[in-house]
Amino acid sequence: MKNTNALPLQILEILRQYPDQEHLISMPELQAILESEGFPSNRRTVYRAIETLREYNYDIRYEFHKF
Repeated sequence: MKNTNALPLQILEILRQYPDQEHLISMPELQAILESEGFPSNRRTVYRAIETLREYNYDIRYEFHKF
């Protein structure tokens, strides 16, 4: 298990691989990728990490559980 303080940065790195609305990633897909990279997390933890990134002005948008 990796440091959960690094979770927002790991999510940011994953989301950069899905750069446009043509290639959205679902919450289960995001959680599976995080799990495979040693960041086990639940939906609430992922949303909290995304909100942290948004507070730092990262332009992360989502609709119906896709980012």
